[in-house]
Amino acid sequence: MDNFFKDQLFIAKLDSESVVQWYESGYYYILWLEKGSVIVKFNNNTEHLVGNKFLLIPPGNTLEIELMEDSIAYCIGFSIEFLRVEAKEYASDVFTLFINHSGGLQLEIDKNYFRHAKVITLMLLRELKLEQPSFQILQAYMKVILLTLIRYRKLHLTAPDINIGRIHDFFMLIYKFSLTKKRVSFYASELNLSSKRLNQILNSYSLKSASYYIQENVFMEAKRLLISGKFSIKEVGEKLGFEDCAYFSRCFKKWAGISPDKYRLEYISKMGNYSV
Repeated sequence: MDNFFKDQLFIAKLDSESVVQWYESGYYYILWLEKGSVIVKFNNNTEHLVGNKFLLIPPGNTLEIELMEDSIAYCIGFSIEFLRVEAKEYASDVFTLFINHSGGLQLEIDKNYFRHAKVITLMLLRELKLEQPSFQILQAYMKVILLTLIRYRKLHLTAPDINIGRIHDFFMLIYKFSLTKKRVSFYASELNLSSKRLNQILNSYSLKSASYYIQENVFMEAKRLLISGKFSIKEVGEKLGFEDCAYFSRCFKKWAGISPDKYRLEYISKMGNYSV
């Protein structure tokens, strides 16, 4: 098994009988099987993969993969920070792709889609093996893989799910308003739902509340502003609606586990390992 960890993205090729575990619970996982079969355990769920199948696993899960004899599989893990999604429609599609099911989602795809995904995955793996991989190329490859899965899923939906549509619209709203509107009641009202019902829908699909996603988007924007190098920490806080710099720093550290200034310094240090 070869592992290549680069910042907030990794890919592993599993090609021998083994049991592998990952504990990055903040990662989105894509597991796809080229040959044989695997048993995947995450939290209280167990999935058995055979044939041309992808398994999509949302954040909040630790992963254990048991590979059967003469099997070949690939596992890609990434954080949402790695994608740095700019297009709101694309970002919402990525989220809804993974939270279509609260545990995990198997996609059985045809041979043409499967070959396409395999080629891009191998190109991603090759780029990660380089001494100085290109961050932009890695992002581009991941976007192709995700858009391929999004398109396939949309083409093969057997029936529309009204709540998936609501979740998609919720994400579109938080991308637009979360820096100025931080109350769940605002988003529920825009969706013609009660706050309780909105939280029930989100929890049933992702085990997360509306306030979690609102806060997540605010601090994702904080990270983006911090690494841009254009603003002081005080200015970042003010742009996000925090009048007191110290309070912003405390909130950021509580969410990210690190202070804003240390996050910026660590990012600069890590990015020194990438070409652009």
